[in-house]
Amino acid sequence: MDSQEVKPDKHEELKEKIIALNQKIENSVPHQRKQEGIGVLIGILSDLLGGLIAGGVIGFVIYHFFETKLYILAIFIFLGGIAGVFNVYKYMHHLEKGRKE
Repeated sequence: MDSQEVKPDKHEELKEKIIALNQKIENSVPHQRKQEGIGVLIGILSDLLGGLIAGGVIGFVIYHFFETKLYILAIFIFLGGIAGVFNVYKYMHHLEKGRKE
């Protein structure tokens, strides 16, 4: 018998072991849940509100402690809104990329 020959029963046994290990790996890795409906809405709103609130807090702190003009607060709220919109863009890009795969 040649050393390179593999017995058919050994081949089937290895194939079954590989299938069992693949199933074990698939069961141990948590699957990513698809975000739909209200989950997407909450993600978008939290990104927008987070940016606005952060900009508002920073603007208020600068306005209050450094006694600047009120338009500083408005500028930072505006910048927070821009940051929120950018975060929503990244969030939606991530969702769209996940749907294509």
